[in-house]
Order: sequence, then C-alpha cells, then structure tokens
Amino acid sequence: MNNKTINKGRIAYIEAIRCIALFFVVLAHVVAIPVQKWSGETGVEYGLYVICYAIGNFGVPLFLMITGTLLLQRDKNITLDKLFHKMLPRILVPLVVWGFIFACLEIYFETRSINFSMIPDAVLRVLNKESWGHLWYLYMLIGVYLFLPVLKVMANNLSEKFHLYLCIVLFILGYVFPQINILFGTTITVNAPLPLCHFACVWYGYCINRFGDRKRVKQVIYGFGTISILVLVIFSLFSGHGQYSVLARYDGPFVVGASALIYLVVFQLLKDGQIPKILLLLADCSFGIYLLHPVIMNVLYKVVKLQPTQFPALISIPICALIFIIPTWLGVAIAKKIPFIRKLV
Repeated sequence: MNNKTINKGRIAYIEAIRCIALFFVVLAHVVAIPVQKWSGETGVEYGLYVICYAIGNFGVPLFLMITGTLLLQRDKNITLDKLFHKMLPRILVPLVVWGFIFACLEIYFETRSINFSMIPDAVLRVLNKESWGHLWYLYMLIGVYLFLPVLKVMANNLSEKFHLYLCIVLFILGYVFPQINILFGTTITVNAPLPLCHFACVWYGYCINRFGDRKRVKQVIYGFGTISILVLVIFSLFSGHGQYSVLARYDGPFVVGASALIYLVVFQLLKDGQIPKILLLLADCSFGIYLLHPVIMNVLYKVVKLQPTQFPALISIPICALIFIIPTWLGVAIAKKIPFIRKLV
C-alpha cells in the first residue's frame, strides 16, 4: 500500500489513531474509579460516565490495531534477534522501572511511611503484576510480541480466504464466546489459554491496512461498527448500577466492532493525507503520557481528594482528561530530551 507519509516516513492515519487511542485510554481512567464507586441511581449523569467508560475502552483495541498495521506489513522484518534485543526491551525496561516506582508510591499511599522494606515489596508487586493497574497493557503486550513472528509468517503466506477465516475464528473465540459467558453465566470455551481478543485486534489492524479499500470489508465494518456503537450507547443509558461492564469490555464484540469502525474511518480519511504538527508531537509522547498520566490522577484522587463526580459530568470529564494529558505531555516532552530517561518514555 502506498501511504503518503509525513515527517520522516510517518503515516498520517496511524499517528491520528494513536492520538485518538491515547485520549480514549485517559478518558477511561478518568471515569473508571468514579463509575466503580458510584452510589447514585440510574440517570443521565451515570449514563454519561458509562458511555465515556465504553468509549474509553476503544483505546486498547486501537493501539493493538496500530501494532498489527506497523509490524505485520510485508516489508517489515521481525527476526528473533530483533525481537529479543530491540522490541521486547523497549517494553520490558519501562515496565520494570515505572512498575517499581509506582509500586513504591502505592505502598506510601497505603502506609504513609517510607522505609527499606518497601523495596522488596515493590519488586514482588511488579513480578506479580500488582503495581498500578494501567500497566497490565505492557504485560499483555509482551505476550503479544512473543507471538508476533508467528503472526508475521501467517500474514506473509496466508491466502485472502484464510485471512478471512482467521478473522472469523478469532472473533468467535476471542469475543463471542467470552460475551456469551458473561451474559448467561456459561463456560463455553476452547482450550486456548491465550488472550485471543488481543491477538485478534493485532490481526484486524493488519487486515484493515491491507484490505480496507475492499467494498465488502468496508460494508461489514461500517455495518457492524455502527450497530456496535448504538448498542453500547443505548446500554449505557439504560443499564442499571453495576452493569456497565457487561458489554463495555476489552473482549466485548461491540467494543472491537466500534474500534474497527473508528480505525477504518480514519484510515479512509487520512491514508493519503496529513495531520497537524501538534498531533505528531502528541503522538511522539503518547507512550510516555500513557505511562505517567496516572501520577496526576492518583495525586488528584488520593491526595487532593478531588473526584470528577463532584461536578457536572459534561464539565468535569473533559477537564479532568485535559488535566491528566497536558502537564504529562509537557513532562514527557522534556524527558525525551534527556539521555537515558528518554528510553523510559
């Protein structure tokens, strides 16, 4: 595919989706804790929070689709040497360093004291995936990266028919079965312990990039994506307290359907276009913003004791999202100019 690239070979629609996905992730974090602790009845305010939570969950599938687009394309070579010496360390080193720092901060929030015993405790929390919750994505991404060479071989050698077959199988095993199990309390499964929904998103990103111009592909994604958004919005407005996560899940078929629609729309609009430089700068800092914005969030929620629910949702949610993003963006932009530290953001 001949994508018009900008600024040293960067692809416009990829960078735009990266910015959108970052905002969605931050949005989910803004509303997640208030929604979980919500004590009021079903109403418009609660519905707005749940809609934002559902929209926020589009961020992870979009990031994984970017991974598939960039790493599974035909001209991309993934050797085991490159995987273990370059790709995995880029994820593992920030995970260990920031995971340890965040674990220490959480221990301090819990005990209000600083002592040497927090060091082994923090290390153990990182090993047990018990540091700050948003780091689950990096643990998951390591698993996805380990299987990328296999996906790459499949991407290079499968016929179009088998590309479609794999899309359908991953959708059924990774999304349909988990959703049925949640809705009806069943245990329908196939003996595949891997998080297939995450592999599905990687594969879908690659397939949209390769086949996104096909009429049938666009019809399926536009149709199911539109239905997915309607279902999520309607369910958010009319679901009862505590039911917000039944459909708005990373492994929910409607979440991936809506995410694929957003991905395809941006792909169609910007595959031969450009985006403003400010969005390129934001995309440059997206990884660091993802890692560090919970610092501001935790200070706001745990130290200042300020919750978005103290103000009208239409005001507090976007303002909190900007408060989490903008200062973190500035800090990351500075950190990226400092040797050694820039490798952590």
